Amino acid sequence: MPFENTSLIESQFLEVVHATNTPEMREARALDALYPARFARPRVGDLFAGRVRELPFGCDAHRGGYFFADEQPSTRDKILAACTPHLRRLVDGSSRLRVSSGWSGFVLDYGTLLQHGLQGLRVRVDARRNIAHAPRAAWDGMLAALDVLCGSASVLAEIAADAGLERSAAALEVIVTHPPHTLFEALQLLLFFDAFIGFPTQHGRMDEYLGDLYAADLRAGRITPDEAEHLLAEFLRMCTDGRGAPGRVTIGGRGRRNPSHADAFAALVVDVAERQLGYTVRLDARVHTEDSPTLRNRLRALAADGRAALHEDAALIPQIERDFDVTFNIAERCVPIGDAAYGLGPAGCHAPLVELDASGLSAEDAAPLVEAAADFHALACDVTGVEAPCLLQSMLLDGCIARGETVFTGGVRMLGGMLRVRGGEHVREQLRACARDQRERTWLHTYVCGWV
Repeated sequence: MPFENTSLIESQFLEVVHATNTPEMREARALDALYPARFARPRVGDLFAGRVRELPFGCDAHRGGYFFADEQPSTRDKILAACTPHLRRLVDGSSRLRVSSGWSGFVLDYGTLLQHGLQGLRVRVDARRNIAHAPRAAWDGMLAALDVLCGSASVLAEIAADAGLERSAAALEVIVTHPPHTLFEALQLLLFFDAFIGFPTQHGRMDEYLGDLYAADLRAGRITPDEAEHLLAEFLRMCTDGRGAPGRVTIGGRGRRNPSHADAFAALVVDVAERQLGYTVRLDARVHTEDSPTLRNRLRALAADGRAALHEDAALIPQIERDFDVTFNIAERCVPIGDAAYGLGPAGCHAPLVELDASGLSAEDAAPLVEAAADFHALACDVTGVEAPCLLQSMLLDGCIARGETVFTGGVRMLGGMLRVRGGEHVREQLRACARDQRERTWLHTYVCGWV
């Protein structure tokens, strides 16, 4: 039950973590130890249920995997311990390389979550398992994790009802068995799911996956634009409170399903950004000539005021095709995931970030450091795959359910790391070529995401 004593939750969590299980089942049981106990009571004024208590232990990709309150080795500690002495000196003590902690490159397929719901995901996993006629630890772990989510949703519905959030309670009851049918139900499902994965740094192309539901609500008279704006602002505020920093939202651009519906929801996001951007969202706007002229002009005005980052598809998509060596239809799914850094949406995962200070270095001197960054990325993927396979994220990334693998064990095709360079403009092309070369050696995609 929620609101249990923290020490009791910790003892149950540690017992699970140290038990002998497959990595996938260990993670599913760790989620079971944390939820629904971690859910917090709604606050006065909340429209949705899904607040969580911050704990000094847990399993969170944004924190690098498992982390603990005491001196037990975290997943990051185990990654560093697996480094060779030379590599560890470079990534943990070098003045030239700095490694960020955690995996922040996930951009999940929330459209699949909303179209199929929790039970629909179960059907997809079960179907692949039955077709294969072979056991796969990833499928078993995914099904166990979905059991935790469904059980937790029912408990959270009771919490919401006790707090007087009847609409939220009803939505949580719905999403246990069916996909969301309304914008409110969709936002409640997203907030609920995000609570389990630590709240994302990038919500992805929100206008695409919420546009159809918003349009259906408008047609049926279930909602007005003002009411929808209020719901969206509240959802983004609760995500911000959960992470402690505003998340990113991407709107606009080529390749969206039902562009007219997406444009209508994008206009809603712009409404929120114009009035409350400072604390709710960091807005990334992709623009191209097929966008609604009105929307395009509003986005350009926001960018001129410094309240949105503008990305021109005419230049961005060819750059993504070149940097990632992918086809146009994959490149057009790209979303920003950091300063000058991009992800391929659910088609890939690129993190953690390594920063290289190439000031004053020649290409020959910088090449070993780029190689070290690629080695660290490969090692981080290997260790994290064994330690914290990220079951929930894997279900919403291309290929993981179909292959019966998690993101770090071959489920997603474009797996790699980001390299940001300080200085070194004089050897820019050589460093980019060096990063591309590491793909052949490590089977991972390391790319230079920008200069600072």
